[in-house]
Parts: sequence; structure tokens; C-alpha cells
Amino acid sequence: MTCKNISKKNKYIIIPILVGQHPIIGQLQYFLLKIGKGFSFVGRQKRITIANRHYYIDLVFYNRLLRCFVLIDLKTGELDHSDIGQMNFYLNYFKENEKHEDENEPIGLILCAKKDDILQSMF
Repeated sequence: MTCKNISKKNKYIIIPILVGQHPIIGQLQYFLLKIGKGFSFVGRQKRITIANRHYYIDLVFYNRLLRCFVLIDLKTGELDHSDIGQMNFYLNYFKENEKHEDENEPIGLILCAKKDDILQSMF
């Protein structure tokens, strides 16, 4: 998969998980750094500030091979439309404020306990 293969409509991936949020953050961070090629760790609970409000992204990586940021948000409950909106918010922030001209658009991963296929297909 490359950043160019992800359409504007599908600039994020939703993956169901079965564990609590905090223990898996460290495991996922370790996995991507050890197994994933090209992944560089940027931040855990990465704070971004917009209009004097702080928001926190669970994990942020940069993939040198894909030449784009990879944002990961963990949800312990069922996927909700607000989760997808939140990821789009983060992706738009990174596109406007962190991405350089020669880089590809960021990719978002939403890891959740349950997902609704109909809800996911609408986005």
C-alpha cells in the first residue's frame, strides 16, 4: 500500500481490536518500530493545538518509504461517526500544518473494539 493508492474518501483504515486502549499503545508502537519497514516514531499522545484547544493523537509515526505521517487512534468501544470525524480532523491538521510539499498526505488508522460495516461504508 502506498499513500497514492488511498483515495480521498478512504484516507484512513479501520481495524477492530479486542483489548483495552492503553496496554495496546505500547505494543503497537513496539510492533511498528520492530517489524514495520520505514516507520519512525514521532509521538505518543501527540498534542496538537487548534484555536487554543488541545487535542491528543494516540500514536504518530512517519513512514520514510511511504513518505507520509501515519496517525493511529485507539477506541475501546464501538466505532462511531464522531470517531471518523475526529480522525479526519487530525488528518486535515497534519495535511495543513505538518506535511511538506514533497510528502504524501497522511494516513489514519482507527483501531476499535467493534465496527459497523454500514457506518464504515458511508465514509
